[in-house]
Amino acid sequence: MTEAISLLEDACRSDKRRQEELQRHLTAAKAQFKLNEYLAVPMQRVLRYHLLVRSLMDYDRKEGGKDKELLKEAHECYILH
Repeated sequence: MTEAISLLEDACRSDKRRQEELQRHLTAAKAQFKLNEYLAVPMQRVLRYHLLVRSLMDYDRKEGGKDKELLKEAHECYILH
């Protein structure tokens, strides 16, 4: 992520037209954040994935455990990688 942000900043610094084009797109999309902040969002979600799966496991257990094995496999895949 650090490298991607650095590349983005370098590209905008070295090419004024590219910087203006990116800014136009962000303005048109009514973006709330800078482009480099959007690069962080997927990383933040990945870090919370195991918490979401664990919550689903708890909910599934209360509902009869129909998806127990699938959720367990999803949680293990995250932990192992």
